[in-house]
Amino acid sequence: MYVPKRYYKIARKMCKNPPKAHNIKTLRKTLMEIKLPKYRWRKFNCSKCSVCLDWYLKGAGFRTYLVSSRRFNHMWLLVHLDDGKKVAVEATLLTENFYNPPGIIDEKERHSNSRNYTSPPSLGGSLLGTVLSIMTFILGCGISVGTKYCILPMKKKEYFKYHRMFKSIYDASNHYRRGLDWWRAPSYRNRHPFSKW
Repeated sequence: MYVPKRYYKIARKMCKNPPKAHNIKTLRKTLMEIKLPKYRWRKFNCSKCSVCLDWYLKGAGFRTYLVSSRRFNHMWLLVHLDDGKKVAVEATLLTENFYNPPGIIDEKERHSNSRNYTSPPSLGGSLLGTVLSIMTFILGCGISVGTKYCILPMKKKEYFKYHRMFKSIYDASNHYRRGLDWWRAPSYRNRHPFSKW
């Protein structure tokens, strides 16, 4: 997979005020300022959301890793903070149609059985709408129903049971031959510098 030249250097250059410390407080503040484009199954899915957020956070000086689960066919971020703590970040919670920032799952919550999901969309009283709402809620991961989606209902502890961990997009691109090129999503491809990528 093609990765643009100076990929992470451009992220650092574009970050105007990177935080001096990289702790939970500065991570939360940084994530509250981010709103990613709409989640779309093929055009801007969990992998592209995560790789995009990885680029942004590395530009701000955070130590991030892309992690994935074979069991759930899902990707998210793991962030190592200055104090040695790790937190997971669900990038899809920063997309326009899932927007529920900051999307942080703290390592302390790893033993929690609670699920991390948005509420199921309501489609009125039709039988088809009810069936689709229930399927979306149970299966999660990007079934579109009108303008709302339901994210993957992973238990919080699953965010710390990843199958693979990648230090950067370069490592991930050795495993994923396609599907990480977030800069080709409609919201980015005509904007500078992404239009040249």
